[in-house]
Amino acid sequence: MYRPYLSSIGALMKDSQGKPLSDAIDGAMCWCPITNLTQANLSYEWMMGQFSSEGTRAYGTWTRSLSRDMARAYADSLNRMGLRDEQGNVLTLPQSESGIYMAGPYYDYLKTTIETSLNNFLKDNQIPLTTGQSDFQVDGAFPGPGAQESMGGWTPPKGAPVMPMAQEEPHTYNSAKEYIDALNGDSPWITYDEKTNTATISSVEAFVEHMKQVIKSVGAFDDLQKAQAENLLFGNGQNTYKNYRDYDDSIRQAYEGDMNNVDALHVDTLTCQLMYDPMTFILVPAGEKKPSTLAKHWRIHTGISQGDTALTTEVNLALALKHRKDVEDVEFATVWEKKHTMAERTGSSTENFIQWVKDSVASEK
Repeated sequence: MYRPYLSSIGALMKDSQGKPLSDAIDGAMCWCPITNLTQANLSYEWMMGQFSSEGTRAYGTWTRSLSRDMARAYADSLNRMGLRDEQGNVLTLPQSESGIYMAGPYYDYLKTTIETSLNNFLKDNQIPLTTGQSDFQVDGAFPGPGAQESMGGWTPPKGAPVMPMAQEEPHTYNSAKEYIDALNGDSPWITYDEKTNTATISSVEAFVEHMKQVIKSVGAFDDLQKAQAENLLFGNGQNTYKNYRDYDDSIRQAYEGDMNNVDALHVDTLTCQLMYDPMTFILVPAGEKKPSTLAKHWRIHTGISQGDTALTTEVNLALALKHRKDVEDVEFATVWEKKHTMAERTGSSTENFIQWVKDSVASEK
């Protein structure tokens, strides 16, 4: 699938004896991975968008209906993936009395993942505790819109939405309870046990509303104004940006036309999406020939409060990898009080990465 692209950039494909060279990777360090773009719009609306009523999700707008349709579609897509937890239980999303498919084993797994992140934070940090999002990065140096232009010479088109870079002022708390009380505010959603220094949350919805609100319009990774980096990623290199003020059927027609695009190497848009999405190569049914050689070692660390993507993105990646027998180890952490950055529970990202590489290499000897 990738050979035409590798050849087009002059990649070395054969050794000096003419034998094919492998491009298999031994290990992958993934900080805040933006992957699984075939589901990313849907998961963003399921986990975050359904709880917003502002901007393109305001009542009375057709884009709000689109958002809620996407949230429903994510549940259907997730239920077909066959993801399992560490004990082998299948994770699904059934319909719920409140919210859109906010129930079931998958929902419970996400809730536990959030609580684990919070409890790790309480365990890892000493009192007095100082918080603040001074390490926020707009993007992992991926060319894209808005404030990302400062990271690589990309200028957003006129009229494209520009997301502000939110910064939080540092604040010092003299006890863990004081910190939890500040998070709870006037509408408590965290229950804290001082004796055990542990906490639970009331719901995924409450966490999203307090700590993981949307920062992107509908659709988050396929902007209707074609102003997201992903619009360029899956474009044909020729499309210009267009602004859609009110819906008319030309939006559907333009979208359908874009989906039929081919790039300079004559590869269609859908194939490009499947090539970008690691799940294409990870979620291979048992008994079927594996289309690729997966990395044996994975380290996936993400900031839990990032508004760039749903928590499902990195959780699903880790879950799928853990059930591949050809993957030796998966270290996963979603870090409290971190956003879209090289998130680490403790220490420096550089030092932790180097140590992980050393440990991975040592395990193979």
